[in-house]
Amino acid sequence: MNAIGFVFCVLTILSIEAILSFEKQVSAHRLRSSYVGHAAANRQILDQITSRFYASLKQPSSSDDQEEKIAEEPQNPISLPPPPLINPHCARINLFPLIKIDVKEEPYLYETAAKLLRIFYGKALFDHRERAEYKFLDALLKEVRHQIVQEKFSVPEKVSFKDPHFQMIYYKMLKGTKKNDLLQEMGYPSLLDYIKIENAPSRICLCHAHPNLLAVLFTPKGAAKLYAAMHTPKAPLISQESIERICQEVHAPLLNPKIFDLIEISQGRHSSASKDTLFGEDLDNHISLRKVVAIHHLEKNN
Repeated sequence: MNAIGFVFCVLTILSIEAILSFEKQVSAHRLRSSYVGHAAANRQILDQITSRFYASLKQPSSSDDQEEKIAEEPQNPISLPPPPLINPHCARINLFPLIKIDVKEEPYLYETAAKLLRIFYGKALFDHRERAEYKFLDALLKEVRHQIVQEKFSVPEKVSFKDPHFQMIYYKMLKGTKKNDLLQEMGYPSLLDYIKIENAPSRICLCHAHPNLLAVLFTPKGAAKLYAAMHTPKAPLISQESIERICQEVHAPLLNPKIFDLIEISQGRHSSASKDTLFGEDLDNHISLRKVVAIHHLEKNN
């Protein structure tokens, strides 16, 4: 009996050591996968920064060189560039006017912000409750205004709500879903990619805007056609008249001319924001990474 007990104890100890060793190996594998995934995502973001820098240094080639290139290049079917992974800083809705003054003085901006909340999050987070987006927007503006008065406001993601229900909704808005496509009714994006709160005059840069934001402003059908009109190679410059015509063609006429006070349709150069959000992803290890980086050059609208 003693021998059997001794053997049983030894086997138990060996089993426990084997389990602990296996758990250490699994933990080490997870740690390595996480490290490799973050390194790959960081490398993607670094590549984007480098590409932006070198793109800003490019000089336009002479007309003769351009004609020669066009003659040599095969005539491929026209393809549109893919939309940006993240709606850029220059194309975000600035909510600061709604905080600085009464919302009744900026009714169109207020309605546009509420419409964005309703379209992006109405089904997933508001459960289609009547005027839920207005109640949340009012609460958000109130909290930001309070923090500004207390000199505690820094960035939108640090806003906190007294109402835990609104706080949970806001957390989900800031996080967004990993996969989202408004035109395909899949998931919802991070609110940080579509709003900003800055004490400086700013308009939505239409040429850099993500189709999701265009869909809020011009309906999904109008967004698809407008994006194509702005980004087709050698397309004519977009104008107020062409925007109105496109909306008419998709049976979504502009009901309020105030929209042109909200957007910037110029396609020249504009100064890049001092900071921008870039996205990197490692599909093998299921790691995605967002980073706010400094940008120090001019970008040309496409």
